[in-house]
Amino acid sequence: MAINNSVALGKTKGSIGNVTFARLKGQQISKSKIEAKGAILPANQSPAQIRMKNVVMAYQVIAMFLQFATGLRKSTESVFNAFVRIFKSSCSAVLSTSGWSALLELGGKAISSGNFIQANELTRTDPNITVRLITGGTAFLTNSYVAVMKVISATGANVSVQHLITEAEWNAGQIVIALVQAASDFSIIYAYNVPLKKCSEPVITTD
Repeated sequence: MAINNSVALGKTKGSIGNVTFARLKGQQISKSKIEAKGAILPANQSPAQIRMKNVVMAYQVIAMFLQFATGLRKSTESVFNAFVRIFKSSCSAVLSTSGWSALLELGGKAISSGNFIQANELTRTDPNITVRLITGGTAFLTNSYVAVMKVISATGANVSVQHLITEAEWNAGQIVIALVQAASDFSIIYAYNVPLKKCSEPVITTD
């Protein structure tokens, strides 16, 4: 930093070339211009970074659908953080083209992260989905639902429903749900009970 007494410079402010002019305590000063340097990014992202991007994209497209999956959470985390914790390691290390394709890649991945009865796809003959409930002999619990979504991964077109489970369906271990969209190439299903704060793991089943 230098103090300038030049009449020509007067009270100049700003930068000229690599020199910055300013006023400090009534005096004209000049100093070397500070060049902003951006972060140097690696040419190629690590597999962990790509998996993180994929799991975030996957969550974003079904965030509303998973709003009742609170039973997946640990006491200090959100549903988003629970989803990342459960599914990140199963995501591809190749960047997906969309959130739906990232979800499709999770089809058939074995996870174990629920605290409720199990629910999964038994058959899918569009427009119907037959859901299998595995209650393990648990007595019928009122206010229990099964959330069902079916998706066309190429376009993201999807339909979903939150179906209140009847006692007859619970005991039969099977529910037939009609969703108006005629075609799909994967489904996502989980069961939940809001008052009990319980849910099963989301099961993604592909064709």
